[in-house]
Amino acid sequence: MSIVKPYELDRNKFLLDNKRVALIHGSNISRISATGKKIAGLVCDDLDDPLNTLEIGQKQLMDNPGILLDEGQAISMFGGRKIIWIKENAASLLKQLKLFLQLDSVEAFVIIETGQLTKTSPLKKLCEKSQNSISIACYDYTRAEIMAIIQSQISKNNLTISNENLQYLIETTGSDELHIEAEINKLVAYCSQTGEITAKDIEVLCSDPETSSINQICDQLFTRTAKQGLTGFRHAVSTGIPASQILSRIAAHIATLQKIHAAARRNNSLDAAMKSIRPPIFYKRQSSFKNQLNIWSPNQLASAARTVQTAIEKARNNSAIELEICERALLSLSAAARQSR
Repeated sequence: MSIVKPYELDRNKFLLDNKRVALIHGSNISRISATGKKIAGLVCDDLDDPLNTLEIGQKQLMDNPGILLDEGQAISMFGGRKIIWIKENAASLLKQLKLFLQLDSVEAFVIIETGQLTKTSPLKKLCEKSQNSISIACYDYTRAEIMAIIQSQISKNNLTISNENLQYLIETTGSDELHIEAEINKLVAYCSQTGEITAKDIEVLCSDPETSSINQICDQLFTRTAKQGLTGFRHAVSTGIPASQILSRIAAHIATLQKIHAAARRNNSLDAAMKSIRPPIFYKRQSSFKNQLNIWSPNQLASAARTVQTAIEKARNNSAIELEICERALLSLSAAARQSR
């Protein structure tokens, strides 16, 4: 099997040896793009040279059934390996790709970027089974993956950060790898003299419009301003944030509320629970969290969690109606918020 995790590209430089195709698919568009660029940089010596890269579109694949074979075997004018980029899953791609993978030798490396593929997708099955290709699924980063990316960058630049501030930084930067890298670069330049990243540094330098937008949606949905939350959700989707990604963040928000409720029962104090929670709640959101905890009981949150998790699973299996599935789940949360204590 030739299935690779995105982070494995950093750990094993030999993963691309003897490969000629990388299929990158999933729901996280920015991660797909970042992974494609990373692979291209590992394979090609000079991506700035326009002669080293070629993008083939759906129309070209359909109009010229032999284009992939011709370009894949064409010797680069100045030597080195050329990158062929395909960013559309055209109907004619599968047949050409099968032939390309069977060639005795090729001069190019093909990177295919596409959206979510089903388990039975012929394209996915082909790239997973072939010894000449790899298949990489790109979904939303887990918190552990984001932490690993940040820690690696901080350590590489000989900086230190407390665990509490690391959690705060993760909360602030969001899940876009390119954005995380840009924010870390700012912190590295700013904190190089002191050698330590503080909460104040993070607050001054780091901001993620996507994270701020989703946080606001969460806070509105779980207070009695759920109507604004629904409006915010539709606006966020219109800017390109996947609906399922927002729903996943809402699920994480519910889990945080549940953790605080459990801590409050143990400590017999909501304030103590708020202070003990990790990662810490950003101070500007703390009053909203208290309001939400007073509105939603543990049982109601458990019901909300089931609603959201069911919607996430349905959306993954029915990408064509992902938006409608997510909207129905949020309407259900909105109705529950109005009826809460």
